[in-house]
Amino acid sequence: MSKFVVALLAILLSGPAAAQCDVARDLPPVCNLQPGAYSPMADAKTYTPPSCNTDDPASDEERELIAAAISRAPSDIQDDLCSVTTIFINTDQSLGVLEEEYQGNGSYISLSQRTIAGGFGIKLEDEEDLIQNEVRKAYKNNVTLDHDVWGDSRKLGVLAVMAHEMAHILWFSKNVRAKSCFQSAFINTSWVKNDRFDPWIDFAEDTMNEHKGTNDHPRRGDNLSPGQVKRIYGRFASLFAAVSPVEDFVETYKLSAFIDGVTRFRVEIDPSSQEVDIKASSAQEPLAGKLRCVRSF
Repeated sequence: MSKFVVALLAILLSGPAAAQCDVARDLPPVCNLQPGAYSPMADAKTYTPPSCNTDDPASDEERELIAAAISRAPSDIQDDLCSVTTIFINTDQSLGVLEEEYQGNGSYISLSQRTIAGGFGIKLEDEEDLIQNEVRKAYKNNVTLDHDVWGDSRKLGVLAVMAHEMAHILWFSKNVRAKSCFQSAFINTSWVKNDRFDPWIDFAEDTMNEHKGTNDHPRRGDNLSPGQVKRIYGRFASLFAAVSPVEDFVETYKLSAFIDGVTRFRVEIDPSSQEVDIKASSAQEPLAGKLRCVRSF
């Protein structure tokens, strides 16, 4: 993961404030990313902002899908998503971009064609199956995760991807690691260390931030048992969230974007068929406290 590139994100607040974003009016520009012309890692001399491919515009169906997905989010998260400069669609991976000071002041979300799925949108359960199993494969775990969702699954799947990328932008723009609630709700409850916040981190990289009070921390090459993975899901928003404090925040923010929109959200952990009700866990500590924190920014 990096500051710029994010590879393959029951709330207990009394009620969010009214959204400032009117999605129909304030949706950021949506377009296909101009291929080959943008590198978020370019230095000050060679950097150019991402641009739209005017020869291949986004379809009305894609714009409508993105707008409908944002509309499914709580009002404060709608505001966050409406605040980005541009929402791009690209052929590769989904990205979250926050420009450095020498580059400008833009922020961008880029969605893969897989996420948009021809204007229909990826199902939330398919998105979670893909991402969480990519994490467990990166750590060479033999468990398989199978998610079960009841709700507006396709729009919530697109929303989940956008929220994950938005959270990586907020991590830097809001200086999340310095917030008191991040310290109390995330570090103090779940992590022994609060270091290794490098600007450039590979997908699911082991950052050596160990879990507090448990031996369930994913390690490269370890083979966590289904029982250990189940305990992770009782304390974290996802397996991905358990990799590092940064991903803990990002995946919790993502969960907060769609959890109120589902009536059922569960994960089955095979080969033992152990199940976690993530919807129920979201109303219990410590996950409930993490959700309150991410919604307070």
